[in-house]
Amino acid sequence: ENGRNQVWNLLNKGDVFIELLTHPLSEEMMSYYFKTDEYLVSSMSANPSGTAKPGLSETNPLGLHTDQGYIPAAISHQLPLAGNTIWCLDEQSVANGSTRLVPGSHKLKREEYQEIFGENPKIKAMAERAEEKKRAREAAEGKKAVDAEVKDRRAPANQIYVPQFEHTVPALAPARSAIILDGRTFHAKGNSESGEQQWILNAYYCQP
Repeated sequence: ENGRNQVWNLLNKGDVFIELLTHPLSEEMMSYYFKTDEYLVSSMSANPSGTAKPGLSETNPLGLHTDQGYIPAAISHQLPLAGNTIWCLDEQSVANGSTRLVPGSHKLKREEYQEIFGENPKIKAMAERAEEKKRAREAAEGKKAVDAEVKDRRAPANQIYVPQFEHTVPALAPARSAIILDGRTFHAKGNSESGEQQWILNAYYCQP
């Protein structure tokens, strides 16, 4: 996918992947996150760690994200609606580009982002340019302009405050272990310092 050695839809590629999806460790943690034993398997894929994700913007070169960013901001911080078990086929270290995460970010409310992370000046400048363009369009037309293109490019206010590299720590883990994330945790692939690729399996679960 996009120049990366990523393999999707592992469920139809062997019973061993189904066994991992239903591993007692994952089941226990997802039941803990979701407060129920009834939840969904969204996807399972194989990914090489330590490879930069193509197409990242200058405003977020690391690609930091949460796994439930599709949830409306007003409620996304209230409870985990997604969870991720990262099975480490190889050792995950700084040298080979282990996953980086922002400790405690799953507990933060959106309004706390500004205090904790500060402004991302590039995103703020992008939002300001879009706002200026919109105001100029409105002035030229003499009425409030509805410009879907401009609206889509505007950065929501809460996106001005996002984690940067200095807020992250590497998730270090030996081979044959697992890293389990609450869906609200900011995380991203690390970049390999050694140039070597190490493989992980991502099992993604979500609320119905």
